[in-house]
Amino acid sequence: MRLSFYRFIAWLTRLTLGKYLRVEATGLENLPANGPFIMASNHKSTLDPILLLAYTINRMEIPVAPAATQGLFVGPLGWFLRGLGAIEIDRVNNRNLGSVRRLIRQLRRGPVLIFPEGGIHDGDGVRDAKVGVGYLARRTGVDVVPVAVVGTDRCLPKGGRFIRRGPVLLAFGQPLQLGYDLDDQNRAQLIMNAVQDLVDNHKSCQNQEQLVEI
Repeated sequence: MRLSFYRFIAWLTRLTLGKYLRVEATGLENLPANGPFIMASNHKSTLDPILLLAYTINRMEIPVAPAATQGLFVGPLGWFLRGLGAIEIDRVNNRNLGSVRRLIRQLRRGPVLIFPEGGIHDGDGVRDAKVGVGYLARRTGVDVVPVAVVGTDRCLPKGGRFIRRGPVLLAFGQPLQLGYDLDDQNRAQLIMNAVQDLVDNHKSCQNQEQLVEI
């Protein structure tokens, strides 16, 4: 039930939202085809998780399970998130044992999508990572795939109600193998540094293209 629902939502998202926004995904070959890993992305808009899920499903045997805050698991949205296999977490207390156990349990089965900043960031660049992603990477030993989302904040800003058309880029970096010789906070920050590098590289490419067009 979950996989068929997931694939249908992904297909519908690419067909409608993907074409409307002009979404481009690069580096999909960096995603492991099977097995668990952490997909760690910056977070600019409520559009981010559905787009990331929609554009990765065809690359993997096991779909990515998104981590979502507890307050979203109510009413129709809660039903929708459970249909996608979302994992309920406590963003207020990122050391909540129940949340951590659920994430570790999922990472024994397959990949998880995490936004290490802890929520939508409407400023420039990326925020420092919460320690939780560093702990999960160390505790499970799985690879971490850094992801940059560029452009969704212009299409649907934080607090916005209407989606505006515009280009969106999803850039997937090479998996990070972080080892065990770092503390959790430094490990988390290395992950966000890799995300920031992807953001900077692709924003620079976009700026160069705009200059050529001018």
